[in-house]
Amino acid sequence: MPSSFVHTAAMFDTDYEDLVHRLESDARRNPGSFKLKVLLVSMSAYLLLGLSLLLIVAIGWFAVWMIENQHMIIRMVELLLLLVAASIPVLFITVRMALIRLDAPKGIEITRKEAPRLFKLLDKLRSKLKAPHIHRVVIDNSMSATVFQLPRLGLFGGHSNHLVLGLPLLLACTPKEMLALIAHEYGLLAGKHGSADAWVYRQRLMFNALQERVDGNREDNFINGLMANWLNRIAPYFNAHTFVLARQNEYEADAAAAHLIGAQHLANGLTRAALMSPWLEDTFWPKLYAQADDRATPAFMPHAAMKKAFTMSREQWALQARLDELLLQNSDLHDTHPCLRDRLRALGQPARLPEAAPRTAAEDLLGELCTRLINKYDLKWWEDERANWQKHHHTRRTGKTRLAELTQQPLDNLDVMALHELAQLEAEHGHSSRAKAVLAHLQQCAGGPFGKASLLHGRILLAEKNGNGLDKLQEAAYLMPELSEQCAQLGFDYLARTEGDLAAESWLKRVFPRMALARQ
Repeated sequence: MPSSFVHTAAMFDTDYEDLVHRLESDARRNPGSFKLKVLLVSMSAYLLLGLSLLLIVAIGWFAVWMIENQHMIIRMVELLLLLVAASIPVLFITVRMALIRLDAPKGIEITRKEAPRLFKLLDKLRSKLKAPHIHRVVIDNSMSATVFQLPRLGLFGGHSNHLVLGLPLLLACTPKEMLALIAHEYGLLAGKHGSADAWVYRQRLMFNALQERVDGNREDNFINGLMANWLNRIAPYFNAHTFVLARQNEYEADAAAAHLIGAQHLANGLTRAALMSPWLEDTFWPKLYAQADDRATPAFMPHAAMKKAFTMSREQWALQARLDELLLQNSDLHDTHPCLRDRLRALGQPARLPEAAPRTAAEDLLGELCTRLINKYDLKWWEDERANWQKHHHTRRTGKTRLAELTQQPLDNLDVMALHELAQLEAEHGHSSRAKAVLAHLQQCAGGPFGKASLLHGRILLAEKNGNGLDKLQEAAYLMPELSEQCAQLGFDYLARTEGDLAAESWLKRVFPRMALARQ
């Protein structure tokens, strides 16, 4: 199930974390009492809506009473019309909030006829877990498996269950690993306490969507502003209480999946997904797009190549050093999923590198449909990327030609604009040392130093993980104040990646105080 919910500025991070830790202690001491408390807190989202409706009823009753008990009929009718006019916006906003709809997850919906083996196994899982019916199975382009339980009538009830399976995950995992991951998601709908826990999950979704919508419209009128303030005030408490219960449910769902499919299969699936997700993002896709430098069309389509790439590149993603890094990560108090270390410990499984998958879950569970889905996603990917790909290829090709022209001339023969262009082209084509040499020459030219040259030098140094690039960014902003925002963002992003958000914030406040103030 979806897991991340952002609490508001109504409570500082440390206060929120302290609250979560206190609630976790309460849940361990008295789980039954805590469950009741969570259900009561979850009802708080309905309180303002209920009070709004009561206000409308009171206005109507008061208007009727006035007409029945007063003799100034014309004045009373005028008052009635005024009260009705005042209550219509409240009624409209209240009904709109109560009937809020959430978008169904996107992807390619598949049917029982297309994937009979998958649906047969889902039926078995449902029977063993005593879980509700899955109304819709969707294949998307993610490295994850997720269950969404979406309301049909907003806050008034009714819901539909959507199982979303990522095609890359299906192409990466073994059949048993995939079944264990699906059983975990199905277990979230069943759980020890079944419908009550699932109801809390839906309230988290609804509350988050409700808060975003009201916040976005808070300036429209007084009623929206009032509701936004109320929801923002209770949001940290609502998210903290429901978070603790949702985190418990994650462990319970893991235990259910381990019992049905096997703890080792679930542990291997969790580890494989955790290792392959960053590799897919940081290596596979960049390597694919790098082909656009030299090719007008890709040498291979991404989804068709994934299974082979996952197997052939195992030494790149299945590294003990990568696994050790993952095991150092702690559970996030804004994500209901526990960290990998905690989940493996709860399962009683050691952290181990998963073996290569001789047969993938996609082949086993989807059969012939697997090839059709791969072709559909590759066709859709190329339709979306063709224009940008070929534009990039054309730019790179003309850039190479221009770079060859410029490098044939001595630097002293090039004017300032040509030197800027040469340095930029050298950097774009991966010749950072040559680019830095050109920039050093450029800064000695008449009229220098130049802000844009300093900015480019800073970019190159930061890409090399050289912190001296921060000084170049500061120099660029001094030479050309209009570059300040760009320099501040580059420096902040670099420090956030390498040293963490606190170091980034400290640097921003010291070097770009106006930018830091604007971020608050």
